[in-house]
Amino acid sequence: MSMFDLGKRGDSGSKPQGNEEGTTMQDRESTSAPVAPAGEKGRGGAAVIGPSIHIEGTLRGGEDLIIEGQISGRVHLPENSLTIGPKGRLKAEVYAHTVYVEGTVEGDLFGGDRIVIRKTAEIRGNLMAPRVALEEGARFKGAIEMDAKAVESAMSKAKQSNAGESATTATATAASAAESRAAGAGSAGGKATAEAAGGKGGS
Repeated sequence: MSMFDLGKRGDSGSKPQGNEEGTTMQDRESTSAPVAPAGEKGRGGAAVIGPSIHIEGTLRGGEDLIIEGQISGRVHLPENSLTIGPKGRLKAEVYAHTVYVEGTVEGDLFGGDRIVIRKTAEIRGNLMAPRVALEEGARFKGAIEMDAKAVESAMSKAKQSNAGESATTATATAASAAESRAAGAGSAGGKATAEAAGGKGGS
């Protein structure tokens, strides 16, 4: 069973030099290592949705993503990392391999590996991941599920749903293209018939 971290940070592992009695709790916390800084994801080449962008619908992708804008709908990144930045605002159901939250989320979060809630985050929804970390100061209202089998089942369903939606979109696009070609051919045929009729009338 994975450990559930509720903002309790451990010591850095090495004893500080000097007068230990003079070391404050704030000094101890400042030396503890963060779980995974969101900024490193941006420097690692993740795609970024800026603060001025607002997306409604289903967002799918195959690369790490940082959201600083607004998303309403669903986010499917089951094989990648998702970071919701301090300016990010989501009203969405989120599926990702790893989820880091620094902004505001209204909706359920599903993480195949882990979910990390920063102290600046505000969440109204349920969390489901094998590992969940909540930093002290984060605002959270919802339930937490850390059962590995339940998480795997939820992520599997999300992948199947994502594949089904992609296939449906591809079929609809192909059908639309076929209709456009048929309409173009019909228009060309009608024009040719009209020109032929006009030629006969002139003779």
